Amino acid sequence: MQIGLAGYDSWINACREILDTGAEHVLLKPDHDPPDGLPLAISGSSGEWYPLVDAALRRGSSVLLGNPGAWSFHDLKALQALADEAGVEMWTYRPWRWTLPLAHSGGRLVKVAVTVAADEKWKPWFGHAVDRALGVLGTDSLLRADATRGLNADGDLSLLLVHARFQNGAAAQISLEKGATSGVRLTTPVEQKSSSDSENRETLNATIQAFLTDPDVLPTLNEAIAGRKIEEKVFSILRTG
Repeated sequence: MQIGLAGYDSWINACREILDTGAEHVLLKPDHDPPDGLPLAISGSSGEWYPLVDAALRRGSSVLLGNPGAWSFHDLKALQALADEAGVEMWTYRPWRWTLPLAHSGGRLVKVAVTVAADEKWKPWFGHAVDRALGVLGTDSLLRADATRGLNADGDLSLLLVHARFQNGAAAQISLEKGATSGVRLTTPVEQKSSSDSENRETLNATIQAFLTDPDVLPTLNEAIAGRKIEEKVFSILRTG
């Protein structure tokens, strides 16, 4: 079995290590014409890599997007439309679904508390937190969102609090704060999970293997679009607050 790899060097190298004894990989550049039907695993900026994903979908390839939180809501919607037209699927890499599994999902209350190391960007962590909250609640029908942030002396984000309520009565609280090290704690009324290693080789390996053999277990692009819509709602609140 073959798989196309594209995007950031760190992503390609991590995937190649996993695939050394598995599928044969084909490295693709932004201006390449991908082979028909070649599954593509990509993590990169939308500005540089959108044309390749567009071409892959039009050629009947399924696509695994490694960093959906870095792509705009508009771009993700456009890609989903292309995938629907071509009759193929787009999947996403959401490591917290592997590192923070719950025995009981579909509840109506969840809290995701995230600590982000000072040298890391907070937006990717926030995207993962939103995705995990939606996965636990089993809904993305947002009714109302409130967001408050605090800045440090340098004007950088030091604390973010988000409260979201959904049309079925479910509620989520997401908090992010800067700290010495990164970590996440997921709490529901009946369970609590925590992780300081929210993304590792095992989570990527599980995702890549599922993409090649059983992709239906992976989060879809439509799920990422729903989460991205909520993220942009929060960003809008913060800009106008």
